[in-house]
Amino acid sequence: LVTCTAAGSNKIEHEYWPRYSNVIAEVLAHTGGSHIHIGRLSWLYRYQIKRQLHKQGVKSKAFIYIPYVKSVASSLRYHKVDLYLASFPYAGARTLVEVMAAGVPTAGHDHRSSRILGAIDMLPPMSCVWVRVEQLIEFLTIETRESLKERGKAARSHYESYHTSQQLQRALE
Repeated sequence: LVTCTAAGSNKIEHEYWPRYSNVIAEVLAHTGGSHIHIGRLSWLYRYQIKRQLHKQGVKSKAFIYIPYVKSVASSLRYHKVDLYLASFPYAGARTLVEVMAAGVPTAGHDHRSSRILGAIDMLPPMSCVWVRVEQLIEFLTIETRESLKERGKAARSHYESYHTSQQLQRALE
């Protein structure tokens, strides 16, 4: 399974439970796959991720760090991402639109103090919404590649219904 998150340190490197570094390590330990992180993280936080991977018995090469891309949607397609894990504690609404455009299913964290900060209302239909890591792991246990593809189709359909440039133009008119 290939998962991905796109966000800079401003969205991730905060004292918050659950910690992104721990969640990614648990996901990789469970899936045996790889996780692509797009966006700049401090060297210290990348070290923390590597430490958590080691604690979980996950090889460090399972975490792929890409500081910058021109297009998240294109990168998701290029890397054949199976599931997008929305950043937390602060999600990115613009990035979620790119994820929907790419037709990639999403799992989003329900922020403990604000739906807005977690951008839960931006998630496309059929998205996984989790609070505890165990809920995310359970979702990953149940889902198959085929069911994730169906969720991805729903995400793309949602994008076409609400987020295309034509939809924006109609809203502005």
